[in-house]
Amino acid sequence: MKVTFSWEDVAGTLSPCCKSGVTNHDGISPLCCLLTDNGGIRYAETVGWIEEGVVRADSVLNGETASSTWGREDWGALLTSDGAKIHSFYDENYFEIIPIEVFRHILTSWRDFLLSIPMPGEQGEIYLEIQ
Repeated sequence: MKVTFSWEDVAGTLSPCCKSGVTNHDGISPLCCLLTDNGGIRYAETVGWIEEGVVRADSVLNGETASSTWGREDWGALLTSDGAKIHSFYDENYFEIIPIEVFRHILTSWRDFLLSIPMPGEQGEIYLEIQ
């Protein structure tokens, strides 16, 4: 699985974008939709929300809890030891399931990307092997 983060100019403002090598039949990545679902606030203000997702993933990975949910306005994730089911709150047919360890790694990479200095056209790529 290849995930690419980039800074793109949207209406004169640099915004973080995500692209995934895994998409559904409509070419949509639920993972990227979840990451970029900012709830209407500036991207820099979403870092705490991302960190909360990492804490919840760690809680499941460490066996402290059997499951946890984490979401924003339109997208969410059900976290279990079986994986992270990333889904739309409005259409049950829009979902993807990835290993929870991979999901946690993506969250920490996204957080680090958001904390970086925005540069137009700058990209960060991560390659993850899904088993």
